[in-house]
Amino acid sequence: PRYKKFSSKIIIFDFCRPDNKLYQYPYAIYFKHKMFRKQGSENLWIEHPKPIYNIQHCLKNECLKFKDKFKDPRDIDISIFFNPSLEGKYLYRERLAGFIQEHFSEKYNIWVGVIGHDGKEGRSHAQDDYFQKMFRSKIVVTCGPNTWEGDYRLYEALFSGALVYSDKIYTQVVNPFINKKHLLYYDRDNFEELITLIPYYLEHSLEREKIRNQGQKFVLEKHLPQNRIDEVLNVIRKSRTL
Repeated sequence: PRYKKFSSKIIIFDFCRPDNKLYQYPYAIYFKHKMFRKQGSENLWIEHPKPIYNIQHCLKNECLKFKDKFKDPRDIDISIFFNPSLEGKYLYRERLAGFIQEHFSEKYNIWVGVIGHDGKEGRSHAQDDYFQKMFRSKIVVTCGPNTWEGDYRLYEALFSGALVYSDKIYTQVVNPFINKKHLLYYDRDNFEELITLIPYYLEHSLEREKIRNQGQKFVLEKHLPQNRIDEVLNVIRKSRTL
């Protein structure tokens, strides 16, 4: 209650887990990271009487040091950086890795598995081995976490210049990725479409090159940390409550 008199001035930045529980302080503008949650095929949006603005992931500035570092030929047809399994903590990711391994290992040169370590679960730093493998890949297949859309991996893969396949993103964001212009979307509840979608772009190199170049350029122009700062400032400037 003591914050009510400041409600027209308060801006909240919420980086907590992607659930429907928001901070109950009075506020003028609310920014939330990971505001979209998936359960099976259901798309669950946060419902709230006042607008909530999404802060999406971006390409970390530290990744830019790899831009001109790796010039190796792209001798890996397909890479996916998850360990294969039928069940586990990262359900969709692990199943997808198993699917790629099962359907493409005999015909194509592929990489399946986690690469790079930072001494704990997860990745918090840009790592040479990981980026070098992406820069050698023609195609990188990635997948968001179980309970929200988007992650740093998507932006890193696009930055690497590989053709990126990602599960569909439904969250409304500034400068969204366009299917078949910046990347290729697939339905994570229907991996079967990848059986034809991946070989097509391996066989049609001109189309693959066009999309991958557009995706890389788009990330470098619209999805850096400074772009996120500009997006936040634009919302604040347009608000009539401040």
